[in-house]
Amino acid sequence: HSGTPELEPIAARSRAPAERRLQAERFLSAEYYQRPGEFADILTATFPPASPGAARMREAGQCRLVFDAYAQRFDLAARIWLLAPHNPLHRATIAHNRLFNPALPPGTLVLGFEPDWTASSSDPPFS
Repeated sequence: HSGTPELEPIAARSRAPAERRLQAERFLSAEYYQRPGEFADILTATFPPASPGAARMREAGQCRLVFDAYAQRFDLAARIWLLAPHNPLHRATIAHNRLFNPALPPGTLVLGFEPDWTASSSDPPFS
């Protein structure tokens, strides 16, 4: 969430989607993604206001995030949190996602997924 102050003005300055996307990609690739030590362990995702899927996930309180990246499969056990608008991760998620989807509606929900690393795995194993 340390990049939030830089992300918000990019979206505010540029109305043209291609220009906004280009500015965002420049910042993210040159600055943001070059500081992995500043990333939080909590993954985030946006959902429409009053999303039934988000409500079911919040009610369950936990989930498994299974995905493939860079020839590796990840299976993460995670707790689910509804992030309040004042939460820095909520603000960062909205700022980031507005760069690529400026039509995010007011009241967009942000869920946080906190991995339980002891109950998670990857194939091949991550070292």
